[in-house]
Amino acid sequence: MRVSSCTAPGPRPALVLATLLATVLAALVTAPVRPVHADAGTWTVAPGGGVSATAPAEIRNTTRGWTIRCASSFSGTAPPGADQPGYGLISFDQGSLTGCTGPDSLTTTAAVVNLPWDLYATSYDTAAGRTTGTFSNINLTLDASNGCRMDVSAPDGGPGWTDATYTSGDHILNLTGAHLSVTFTNYRCAPDLVAAGDTIELAASLPISPAQTISSP
Repeated sequence: MRVSSCTAPGPRPALVLATLLATVLAALVTAPVRPVHADAGTWTVAPGGGVSATAPAEIRNTTRGWTIRCASSFSGTAPPGADQPGYGLISFDQGSLTGCTGPDSLTTTAAVVNLPWDLYATSYDTAAGRTTGTFSNINLTLDASNGCRMDVSAPDGGPGWTDATYTSGDHILNLTGAHLSVTFTNYRCAPDLVAAGDTIELAASLPISPAQTISSP
């Protein structure tokens, strides 16, 4: 008597396709939003070289409504020349936030964890001489005088970013936009003061010295 062997049928093509589509859609939904960077080879920086900036800065918890006020100091480079890509047009490889007060009556130590911070250009207004883009690679650790520690970064825990504009006429680099999040708090943080998931805005108007002219044809 001949015994025939049976092989279990494989997954149906339609089922495989549906599973793949579901996986792709899930990845798209959960992927963090990142800033779009400018095309390469369209930017000019003059005179370039070493740059620095000092100015007040604010770390704002827009979820809770409080602000930490600090003195900021940054230094780095602006690469000189034409036909540059739109990333790193101003790059701070050293930076500090000192003398911070808040939230409420607390004093806070702010550590700049991740450097360099880089200007990524996305558009240029010729009439205004204004470059618009993002300032990227931002991570902060904040230690308040009551023992509360919080980490600030992108919502997924990676390097964060702010909106940025640089106007050549007044050589001011403006940072704003609530694109950062609290990603960690320790047990000393009161839940009505701060919690993971709170939205954070970093705001500063940094006068770049020496003055730089950034343009795009």
